[in-house]
Amino acid sequence: MIAQVSGRLAAKQADRVVVQTAGGVGYEIAVPLGVMEQLPPVGESVSCATELVVREDGWALYGFRDESERRWGAGGARAEHRVIVVRERHWQEDRRAPRA
Repeated sequence: MIAQVSGRLAAKQADRVVVQTAGGVGYEIAVPLGVMEQLPPVGESVSCATELVVREDGWALYGFRDESERRWGAGGARAEHRVIVVRERHWQEDRRAPRA
């Protein structure tokens, strides 16, 4: 399992990022919107708790803010489902936040 990826944020897309490690390997990581919003600008240092999912049709690396968020709901829930739940939870938190 790939539990964490740290390095330089090389790219940001709609629902995924690329983190390039000091060794030169770039990891594409699918992330929830709440994680995306908290990431630094491209070129800055970043670290994500991750979970690697291997299936017949391919591999996917899912990223979370921290280890507790990665493990949240991990009792048998697939990583891609946890990403959806985390997105929903962040969306609801944003709706409850006071507006200026």
